[in-house]
Amino acid sequence: CSEAHMADSCPKKNKDEPKCITCQEEGHWAIQCPWRYL
Repeated sequence: CSEAHMADSCPKKNKDEPKCITCQEEGHWAIQCPWRYL
């Protein structure tokens, strides 16, 4: 993911969170993302 898409932490346990986006490059899920990317 680019820095703009990544959160400080991307725990896989939050992969079902609807407000999250995938971090395919890291294989994780961002728990917090800028609204512009939602």
